[in-house]
Order: sequence, then structure tokens, then C-alpha cells
Amino acid sequence: MELRQSDVRAAPELVAPEDFTALKVVVDGDRDEALRRLSRAGVTGDAEHVWIPAGLLRTLAGGAVNPDWEASMSRMIAYALSRGWYDERRAAVRAHLEYL
Repeated sequence: MELRQSDVRAAPELVAPEDFTALKVVVDGDRDEALRRLSRAGVTGDAEHVWIPAGLLRTLAGGAVNPDWEASMSRMIAYALSRGWYDERRAAVRAHLEYL
């Protein structure tokens, strides 16, 4: 699963929403502007790692969301929680940033 944000897209897009084996955020273009746009979508963090609200992933997954998707998402969150990569207070999962 990959959350993509460019400096020209108003909102992030979710690529490969059915792939629960990895989660990353890819920023394309002007870094500061792309990070501002991510922030407007509820993604918080720093230049290396961000916290993505689980609800945002569900929303962006759109038509891919079904009972199997939800079960996989729950397993991913449980694994992230066991590793310290899920913040229950924010209901957000941690991901690293990659810059193009």
C-alpha cells in the first residue's frame, strides 16, 4: 500500500490498496508543498515518518473496501500495534516517507 502525494494534487491517492505487506508515503515534487497537502488530509509527522489516519486509508481505498479488505486492514493494524507503529489515540499508522 502506497500513499502518494505530489505538489500539484489536491489530495493524496492510494496505490495498491490491496497490498498490506508494506506501507509507505511517496512524495513527488516540492517537498514542503506536498507535506502541507498531506497535513490537510490529516497526515502528521516529520520529514522521515508520518502518521496516517486509518480512516483516511479506508476512504481512499474506495471500492477496494470489502469484508476481506477490512480483515486484512485489521491484521495490518494489529501487527503495526505490536511494533509500536500504531497510535491508538490518533487511530493512525506510522509509515516512512520516500521522496522522488
